[in-house]
Amino acid sequence: MALNQQQVDILTVREDFDAVRRILGEAKDSFSPQYRWENLLTPAPVALNALGACVVATGSSRADTRLTPPREGFKYLEDFGGFSLRASLVKSADLGRLAFMETESNMNKIHLLSENAYRKFNNILEALMDPQAARYMRSELQTWDRASLECYESARTTDSKFGDWLNHASELHRACVTLESTAADQEVLKDIELAVANASLDANKQISTIQMEKSLEAATEAFKKASEEFSSDWDVVSQQIVQKLQDSLTTALNQAMSITNASKPKDADDTTYSQVVRDLVHWEILSTAFVSTTDGIDWEVAGKCVPFAAKMLDNSQKVFASLATGAEPSQQYRSALEIACKVANGLLTELGNAAKGIGYTPPNKDSETVKAWQRDFLSSYATVVALSATAKSLPGSTANGSALLGEGNANLSQLQAKTAQAQAVLESAKNRFSTASEALSATQETYQSSTEIFSEQQQKLNQINSKLESLRSSSLEMVCTHMLTTLHKLTDNFENEIKSILVQSIATMAKMKTEISNLVRFFNAISVIVRFVADKHVNTYIGSINSGGDGPKVGPYSMIDFQRSSILNRMTTIRAYFSAFSEYATMWTQISRDSVFPMLRMVEQLSAFGGQDPRMTGRIASEIQGFSQRALEGISRTAKEKQSKTMRSMESRVSEAKEKKQAFPSVTPEISKAIVSGVGTSKKAVQQGIRAEFDQILLTKVLA
Repeated sequence: MALNQQQVDILTVREDFDAVRRILGEAKDSFSPQYRWENLLTPAPVALNALGACVVATGSSRADTRLTPPREGFKYLEDFGGFSLRASLVKSADLGRLAFMETESNMNKIHLLSENAYRKFNNILEALMDPQAARYMRSELQTWDRASLECYESARTTDSKFGDWLNHASELHRACVTLESTAADQEVLKDIELAVANASLDANKQISTIQMEKSLEAATEAFKKASEEFSSDWDVVSQQIVQKLQDSLTTALNQAMSITNASKPKDADDTTYSQVVRDLVHWEILSTAFVSTTDGIDWEVAGKCVPFAAKMLDNSQKVFASLATGAEPSQQYRSALEIACKVANGLLTELGNAAKGIGYTPPNKDSETVKAWQRDFLSSYATVVALSATAKSLPGSTANGSALLGEGNANLSQLQAKTAQAQAVLESAKNRFSTASEALSATQETYQSSTEIFSEQQQKLNQINSKLESLRSSSLEMVCTHMLTTLHKLTDNFENEIKSILVQSIATMAKMKTEISNLVRFFNAISVIVRFVADKHVNTYIGSINSGGDGPKVGPYSMIDFQRSSILNRMTTIRAYFSAFSEYATMWTQISRDSVFPMLRMVEQLSAFGGQDPRMTGRIASEIQGFSQRALEGISRTAKEKQSKTMRSMESRVSEAKEKKQAFPSVTPEISKAIVSGVGTSKKAVQQGIRAEFDQILLTKVLA
């Protein structure tokens, strides 16, 4: 089937550096459901309100209660001439204020460093346009690396301050439970211990680039192999081959960049995913030999496509033998490759027989051998398409594929002719746009689901604020009566109220710490990735330039083009990650001035009275309560505005992908089912992971 003019126009459009905006949008959208600045900022006003409630409680006579150390002694509570509840509450409030002050300072720093990193990214793009400027990329990447490390240190310092508060507050809560305990208290105690453990940062975890390096080696060798086996009449397919190689490197980078394990499919880090993305084009080429799903083999087309596809798949099988793991995706692909190579070799044998003997007739569609080939290959092909669709919908992926730099121009006459090459391009385009449409729609659906969960979180925070208002009023009543006389009936529930205040505080602060810990993990990972790109991509590219010549070619694409494209795609993906995570800091600097920092000052002012002046304590505490609710509502409005903007952007991308998909013939029902299944695997894992994480956080449990 020849391609029509609309299809040719879609496939031959040159993106080059214009692809940066598309890749940034697709990549950032893909992990926006999981990493949202709102999750850090919205708990902040409620957490500060809870800290204020701790200060108010210090004015009660019951705050003189002595805490009994466990047998091994307290680990975080300090001895102020005895372990006083009042002194511990004051210390808790102080630690909380210090955590917020550190956040304020470091978020501003991260914001400024991120802005500088973006400028370096633009400088790198400019250097890619001029081979003579390539050497400057190293210094730009070194600056980016230093900025990443400074962001990492800033985030880690902030995380440490939140950790200090969380450890102190959780031990104080345990000490209060020891004073007077119920079965419900014991359950909450377990929930708090789990929340503290989940919020703890694994400082010893290191990011590994081994898989990225193996993927780069495999892609480079695959490029050289394709160059050796490629013939000039197949130039039209070169774009698909080189783009798939780039996609595989992006997949490997995303696997290395994984921040958390909760919201991704089982075995998502398996080497299969980068391999299958790299190999898919050869499956697509081989599939063109088959006429539909039951009509046998087009032997004329087979004579054109099978020799190249067979050699490339055979090479892939050898490479994958050393990369495969015992995980299910690896086992699925190992089995699929065995079948594909067996079928391809069978086809080669028949083609060889036909070439030897005049009058030899290859088996037709009624042959049991052909039926077996068709059944086995197409079943395995569907499995591979499903695996590729999962890979293309993992967080960080670019649904429409990577950008290519170089002089590659599709041969229009080949595309518009009824050739095997045109059929291969058509098959690849059908898969690509069908997968992109499904993946982008899944991202939009997942973001909407995540937004609904965020709304549930908003409701929980509003409930906590209401509960804190009640506890604050009760504590103030105790403070006022303490100045006159001690009324036993007013103080009977003091310990329970202190425990409740601490639980609300821990719930909100633990949520914030979890988000800050993600920032620490990200900036730690990104600095490692930037150094990898500098060492393995940029240095190699500069070496190729210095050695002279373009190196091997796949169609019009040279090794130099491949290396330039690699740097462009890796750095654009890194820029997308940086944009998503630095947005936490950017939004903090924008919102804190009106919604967080004033509350911090109020809590400091409240602490100065130490709960000893009932009138001033009551006035300031009331101001904090009102400000907290207004701040929460203000942040919610800003979040909704940003969410609407994100949804419109996603909708635009989905519509464009659907238009491209509809411009081409539909994939077969079997392949369509495989794409939906593959994307669904990732979508289900992300959605279930986000839901499970929300259901398990203390913020949800304390108000269940």
